[in-house]
Amino acid sequence: MLAATRRAQRARPGSPQALYLQAVLAARAGRTELARGLLQKTGGAIDSLPGAILLSGALDYAEGRFEQAGAMWRGLARQQPLNVSVRRLLGAALLRSG
Repeated sequence: MLAATRRAQRARPGSPQALYLQAVLAARAGRTELARGLLQKTGGAIDSLPGAILLSGALDYAEGRFEQAGAMWRGLARQQPLNVSVRRLLGAALLRSG
């Protein structure tokens, strides 16, 4: 996936979708700071997409910012009320935030 996103960035420099996919890879590798930086490079172009919201919440949660994670996932749960996984994540964030 990294090679594919690099090719996409050569074709369309600064592509928010390619940066998002690289952020997902970084997050999966445990590189939360890199993932956060890559998301910020999108300039907010993908902030309203469910995947980006989920990822932002996951990064907040991994960094111990449970209230921020809960806020992200609460908004996503409003957008996708039947998404049980998001509701579980929201519950975990609320539990950890006290």
